[in-house]
Amino acid sequence: MFIVTLVEDWTMPAVLLIMICVLNDAATLVISVDNTEISEKPDKWRIGQLLTLSFVLAALLAALSFAHFYVARDVFHVTDNELHSIMYLHISSAPHFVIFSTRVPGYWFKNMPNWIFTVCIIGTQVIALFFSVYGVFGEHEGVAPCGYPWGLSVLGISLVYFMILDVVKVQIFRYWSFEMTAKMVPTKTRRTKLASRKQLEKKGQQLETSWKKIEDSVAASSIAVAFQNYAQRAN
Repeated sequence: MFIVTLVEDWTMPAVLLIMICVLNDAATLVISVDNTEISEKPDKWRIGQLLTLSFVLAALLAALSFAHFYVARDVFHVTDNELHSIMYLHISSAPHFVIFSTRVPGYWFKNMPNWIFTVCIIGTQVIALFFSVYGVFGEHEGVAPCGYPWGLSVLGISLVYFMILDVVKVQIFRYWSFEMTAKMVPTKTRRTKLASRKQLEKKGQQLETSWKKIEDSVAASSIAVAFQNYAQRAN
């Protein structure tokens, strides 16, 4: 919305910005009671991966913001105050529903959120829906009721869109790697670092293979000794 504000000289009423902060921050607090995934191995921060994911999700959310703004204003020709209500509900709900996706690395439905967390997130957006549908703060604050068709449409689009972003997130986690970025931007530093990583990985595989051979030898020796002991007892 920052770009829309600059290009279109458009601003959102201060009271709506305050309500976004209050409702969304209140809902974010309950993430402390959410169900969490326990990693089988120690986690490693992959800053490049996180930055890539953040950029892609932000770009897609920005595209949805442009779509809501221009479709409402130029296709349906809503009033300025109605546009404030529509964009408020979009800015409140679309990024906030994405928290259902970003809380886990896999698909959101494979690790369902805690019911308290879910109720709080949905509840705050239902409140935002009523603010928009009824224009609670009044025309004097630059807010006009947008009605249930607009309100439910925006909320429904936000729900569906977070599921689309969830698929994008999983694919980025699945295919992103340092090797891929080194091939896309093959600087000397990246090539050197990639070669070093491959060498360490190769040494690790060789070490693992050696240990496997030792374990197999020990197991075979134990079996042979067991057979010998059994044969001696039988005689």
